[in-house]
Amino acid sequence: MSSISQDEKERLAREFYTSRLLPLSRAATAAGTHYFPLGPDPTLDTYFVKRARTRWTAADFESQSADAPDQLAAALTNLWQGLGNPELAALAPDFAALAARVYDVDSQADGVTPFMYVMF
Repeated sequence: MSSISQDEKERLAREFYTSRLLPLSRAATAAGTHYFPLGPDPTLDTYFVKRARTRWTAADFESQSADAPDQLAAALTNLWQGLGNPELAALAPDFAALAARVYDVDSQADGVTPFMYVMF
């Protein structure tokens, strides 16, 4: 369990967003780019893509995320570099450090948690 309070976690996340992510977003907007499309692309007639593969394999069901918290920075760096966002990739070590700091494991409790779907 994390040793810092929920309020402190929220403060750290808010501070990271304000000091690191928001300036990147504003710079991207000023440059005429966006991390996420804000509307449909007027140059496209359709978003339909005919897929080369139509069947999934067992590997398609495996997690594509980092296997351990200490691998998060490298995984984010690779992802964001691959997507053409080197400015985000540069934040990966700090983002991973923040994630490690606020990471919290719920203690196991008897009974059904609200995150479990129970079928009768």
